[in-house]
This record gives sequence, structure tokens and C-alpha cells, in this order.
Amino acid sequence: MSLRSPLSIKRVDPIAVALPLIKPMTLARTRLTQTTNMLVRIEATNGAVGWGEAVTMPTRTGENLAGVSRAMSKIGPHLVGKDAYNHAMLIAALARRAGQSHAALSAIDMALHDLVGHVSGLPVSTLLGGRIRDHVATIWLIGGETVEADLAEAARQQRRGYAEFKIKVGAKPLAETIATLNELRRRLGPRVKLSADANMGLSPREAARFLRAVAGANLLYFEQPFARDKVRAMAKLARSSGIPLGIDESMGGVDDIVAHHTARAASGVAIKSITLGSLSATVAAAAVADALGMAVNISSKIAESSIGGAALLHVASAAANVAWGVSPTNCYIAEDVVRDPLVLERGRMAVRDGPGLGVEVDPAVINRFRLR
Repeated sequence: MSLRSPLSIKRVDPIAVALPLIKPMTLARTRLTQTTNMLVRIEATNGAVGWGEAVTMPTRTGENLAGVSRAMSKIGPHLVGKDAYNHAMLIAALARRAGQSHAALSAIDMALHDLVGHVSGLPVSTLLGGRIRDHVATIWLIGGETVEADLAEAARQQRRGYAEFKIKVGAKPLAETIATLNELRRRLGPRVKLSADANMGLSPREAARFLRAVAGANLLYFEQPFARDKVRAMAKLARSSGIPLGIDESMGGVDDIVAHHTARAASGVAIKSITLGSLSATVAAAAVADALGMAVNISSKIAESSIGGAALLHVASAAANVAWGVSPTNCYIAEDVVRDPLVLERGRMAVRDGPGLGVEVDPAVINRFRLR
């Protein structure tokens, strides 16, 4: 018999927003000027509220807004009247109704964690098992249209405290990206961590050429050079290069981590809650990768607000292995939807101590950028 009263869910409100980026960004040859995100607000009968978020990407690397909206309309009503304290059971049940939309599922799971955290007075990291770290070093993404712009941006962000950079391959011709990486290593020095991410944008021949040309740049890893189902091609590339390979879009679940490890196709993995459908599943997947001896990057899609960013930091604080860094992406939007956005302090971001996600949403900003 339970000694507590149920935390009954009164309503679930999906809210689509379009947030402007601080500058255009190119992912796998797709140029973005804004991010379209699905927020979800879950209100309990006692008046407590939890917020979640999922990015909807107008590229082949993520779900689109229409699909996430349809999934939300299907699964949201099934939460009404349910006990939010049973959020793991609720997510398991909703997963059978969500279809292929892990994005919708992850946003609802995030909001349930936030709601339970607010009512219990506990941060989400405690709900996930407790923290290993209170601060995380974060990665700045470089993906401008010219070599000179990339070099200037890296120098500017290094002065702000960033010591880890990831170069987006495909933002410009491959030869220019190669030049950027090699010059970045020369200018930033040997201690700065550099990695590269192709977002599935290269052919096997281009990927091999790229790795040969940046062999002296001491890359920490090269992420997702080509399509998600090219495990054998990834294994061949891994054998021919001394630069570790990582997977991102290829990671749809724990079985993909195991498959790439077994094939010796990857040395590490980028893990996202938007892919796995829940925060606890993200922590569990990181533990599997760690047990296999693989490096872990905990990351967000481009570009979440500080709602999703705060959740990311809670996950990263609870994961044993974040050897390939942490990638919150609220820093790439021009205006955040919370009153106290996540900020970089001495090269790191702090995991929020408040209840739930530890951020306060600003309804006025949401209304301004809401998609009607």
C-alpha cells in the first residue's frame, strides 16, 4: 500500500516553437537559420507543472515537426488521470503508442521527470540515481561558411573558456574543412580537444581522404562519416585510420552500440535522449557503452533551449563515462525560452541544483515564438 497520494496528471499541452539561431549553421549540407522545437507542458491536478522538449529537424538527421505533433496528439491524452510518480511505467506504455517518434516520447519523459522533481523537491539528477559530477566541460560546434570565419569563431570561444571544439564537416568544401582543422590545431595548441562530425554527409572515399589529410591534427574522434547502416564500411575505415570513429545517427538503441563494437566499427558513441526516448534509457545506454570500453558523448540535437539543455546536464552528471564530452546546444539560439539560461562559466556548465530540471520557463517568450 502506497504511503503517498498519487500525482495525478490533469493536462498535457504540446507547444511548437521556432527559435532563431545566433547565426546560420550547416548540417550535412543543409543550411539552418532557426530551430523548430516541440515543447510539452504537463500539469498535475495540484497545479505543479513539468516541461520537456524535443528538437524537430528539417534534415535527414532527425524527426520532423509534423510527425512529432501527430505522435503527441496520440500519446498525450493517455497520460491524463495517470500518476506521474509512475513515469517509468507510463513511458513504457506510451512507447507502444508513439510509433517511431522517440522525440515525442523523450519530451514527455523529460516533462514527467521535471514534474516529479518539482513536487518532490529533488533535481532530476537525483531521480536518475545521483550525480558523479556537478559541472561538465562542454563542446562548441564550428560550422561556418569560410575558413577565416571558423578560425575567428574558435579563437573567440577559446577566450570565453571553451577547450573542446567539434567541426561540422559539410558546411563548406571538404578541402576547406581540412584546412580549417589543421590550422585550428596549429593556432589553438595541443591541449585543446578537436573532433569532427560529418552527419552522414561523406562517401567512404571522401571519409578516407579526410582522415588522411587531418592525421596530424590529433582528432579525439571522427563522428558518423556516412550513412547509418554502413557498419561494414565504418569497420573498414576504422582499420585504415588511427583516428577513432564514433557513431551518432547509427545509434538507434543499445543493440546498435553492441553491433558497432562487435564489428570494431566504432570506438565511441554519441548518446541522445531524443533517440532513446527517455532520460533513464540514456543513462543506461551510456553504461552499456562504458562496459564495452567505448567512449561516450552526451549530446543534444541542434538546437535545444535550456529546457533540453538542463536535462542533458542532469544526464551527463549521472553517467560514469563522458570521455568524448558533453554537447548542450542552447548556446546556439538567439533567445532562450527560460528566464535563467544555461551559461558557460570558466569553460564548464553547472548542473542545476533546483527541483526538477532547475529552470524557470518564460511563457511570454514561448508565446512570441509559438507556431500557431
